[in-house]
Amino acid sequence: MDTFAEKRKLTMNYKVKVFTCLVMFTGMLSMACDRGQLLPAEPVFVRTELVEPDNGRNIVTYPGRVKPGAEANAAFKVAGTISFIPVEVGDFVKKGQTIAILDDRDYRTQLEATQAEYDRVSADANRVIELFKRGSASASENDKATYGLQQITAKLEAHKNALADTRLKAPFDGYVQKRMFEPGETVGAGMQVISLVGSKKPEIEINIAASDFIRRKSAISYTARVDAIPGKEFPMEVTGVAPKGNLNQLYTVRLKFLDEKLNELLTPGMTADVIIKFAVTNNDRFTIPLSALVRDKGKCYVWVIKNGKVSKRPIEIINITGDGKVVATSGLNNDYIIVTAGIHSLKEGMQVRQLDPMSVSNLGNIK
Repeated sequence: MDTFAEKRKLTMNYKVKVFTCLVMFTGMLSMACDRGQLLPAEPVFVRTELVEPDNGRNIVTYPGRVKPGAEANAAFKVAGTISFIPVEVGDFVKKGQTIAILDDRDYRTQLEATQAEYDRVSADANRVIELFKRGSASASENDKATYGLQQITAKLEAHKNALADTRLKAPFDGYVQKRMFEPGETVGAGMQVISLVGSKKPEIEINIAASDFIRRKSAISYTARVDAIPGKEFPMEVTGVAPKGNLNQLYTVRLKFLDEKLNELLTPGMTADVIIKFAVTNNDRFTIPLSALVRDKGKCYVWVIKNGKVSKRPIEIINITGDGKVVATSGLNNDYIIVTAGIHSLKEGMQVRQLDPMSVSNLGNIK
């Protein structure tokens, strides 16, 4: 009897211990799952890549078009009817040369009337001013005569200018590109009449991205490849940069050729590519594959491997290239190893093993 009781007691103690262990294990498992810290016993295999400094991204190419060194749409400052256009499309004109003429009949009549009025007012005013000097006229009469003379003088000058403005003159040496109106047509002040392109050295106009606009001061060289002259690159120099971007957040840059001989070879409208080389700096700009990016709560991260474990590092993306790469800053060094495949199965502190890199001739990595 005692023996049976002892066996029963031992059995009950064993069951209690087993049950206690199960409860403790279940509790630990539940806690680990709740905290998201349940890590696998075996390391997870991942594919990796070494972080690259952004040295290769310091050379960028932008398409452009050859533009004239100077371009203008000439317009009259006064309204009227065009009486004569002495130039044709393609003609070369010198600065100051007359390129269009308005009918000046009304402006000439206006000037003659103002001239007659000026002669009368001037004579009266000079008489009063002379009397004032002799003490025979009051100060108020002198002031009235002086102001009247100034007023009619300004009016006469304005009407002289209006008559002179009936002749449209070339603002620079160049060629007639287009005639918008013909003789007999009436134009208003400021309406474009003739389009001119300068004979100065041609330039190239390109539109650069905001990221390159920000670092434009670190550019060390500009060269151009013109489609009409294959196999050659020509050094260039920036002549102007638009301080405001367009709707596509692109900034217009104009560059001139340093080779004087190109002035005779290139014409407006030719296509070209401009290569910009930036200085290699020591800042933390790196290129990483798009496949390595992890988004969490609106921010971007990458998994970094250190001592066989992964940790999440925040990064800031500043540019996306056309070859599946992103240019990023902060949080990385060029000796860091990042995970490029298997990123969605990782957790902080998880043990991982790196897969061997795939061979170019053995993409399936077959042993």
